[in-house]
Amino acid sequence: FSDTVTYQTIYEDEFVLQAPPAQERESSLSISAKFGMNFAAGKRLCLNPNSRDKEVKLFSTTRLSALNRVGKPYSGFKYGWHFTQISKKIPPDAEIIAGTTVVISPAYTKHVTHFAESTIPLWHALSNPGRYPVHSNADLILMKQGYSGELEWNTHVLRFLSRAGNVTSKVIDPSYFKGRGLVCLETFGLIGMGLHEFGFFANEAEGRTFRTRLMAQYRIPVIPPQSFRLKSRCLVLQRSRSRQLKNWNEIVRSIEDTNLFDCSNWAKDLHGKMEKMSFVQQVQQVANTHFLVGLHGSGLINSIFLPSNAVALDLLPHNYLEMEWHNFATKAGVKFLFLMMGDTSCSNSCKGNIFQTSKVSCRNVMRCNHSLKDLKSLQVISAQADFYSRVLPNIRHMSDSISYSDGRMRNAGDAPLRSPLSFESVK
Repeated sequence: FSDTVTYQTIYEDEFVLQAPPAQERESSLSISAKFGMNFAAGKRLCLNPNSRDKEVKLFSTTRLSALNRVGKPYSGFKYGWHFTQISKKIPPDAEIIAGTTVVISPAYTKHVTHFAESTIPLWHALSNPGRYPVHSNADLILMKQGYSGELEWNTHVLRFLSRAGNVTSKVIDPSYFKGRGLVCLETFGLIGMGLHEFGFFANEAEGRTFRTRLMAQYRIPVIPPQSFRLKSRCLVLQRSRSRQLKNWNEIVRSIEDTNLFDCSNWAKDLHGKMEKMSFVQQVQQVANTHFLVGLHGSGLINSIFLPSNAVALDLLPHNYLEMEWHNFATKAGVKFLFLMMGDTSCSNSCKGNIFQTSKVSCRNVMRCNHSLKDLKSLQVISAQADFYSRVLPNIRHMSDSISYSDGRMRNAGDAPLRSPLSFESVK
């Protein structure tokens, strides 16, 4: 990248993830977890192209010590992967695939969060090609469980990553090797799940550049900044089917009553329809939003496309806290806040510590529709969001005619609405 100066201070040592040498017709493996990014590289990873399961095979007459790390609780290779070491040489009838192949294996397919956490970390490797020479020079990117029928959100992200590095990689799935027996990738790079505690990016600059480059590739326009006297744009997400916000209209009205945000005008025809929009339209809508509000769920993964200094608010079900998208968005330069909804009509069998979300039984609370009870706290958070997104970036230019700290916020004459968002030019 032309702006590699942004990344020069990330690594302070001589770390480089190379593919270790291997004996003839044997495999090798090396694993790294720098910055919570789980990558592996090696020689001759083998797989059965007629099976779309998670198994990959390594042939070595000596124990591959790196395999000791893959089953650890916080390993990015614990889920989505099944490694088998076979203590002999690669069979003579196996086909060796020349070049370099990066392999992706999400824990769950057709799910935007699990797909993102298994693909977007590749951006970190592409941003640091000297540290990850294998991942940043891939001839092929192999989607292990199959590429056909994936969600549009997922395919567009992967297509962007395939074109973002030093070389353009071809995206394939096991059908690329249809009719063949055992195939072994001569040089391979693996992407494990990024740890939720670290997010997708090593720092905010990396996240901002990801957002900027992706939008440029898909020609997604951003509405130019306007006067800070204008109301900021807010978007309250609404699912089309299950797990809806029962009092969505009341939530929108409460935010707009602060006289700080326009939630209903600027994208008035698109509220509640995000799931039916194209990937490009979703990103454009979010990239032009200053305050994103949504019930806890995968829709909040789009918060990584919010502009810098924007705010996302995660509405949490009763007695449930899962700090998942918080880390993804924060590393993209977004302020991410939480608010408990207080709706006890959705029962949660977990009555104790709200951090018990690793228990499957706790997640039953996610399956019903919810109402936000504490609308006053929502208005307080809305004021915070306005400060981060509008006041702070313009604080040197704000005149003494705009009162903020006394609670009056803006006068109606100081807060006209922005123009509605148009998608006519976006496909």
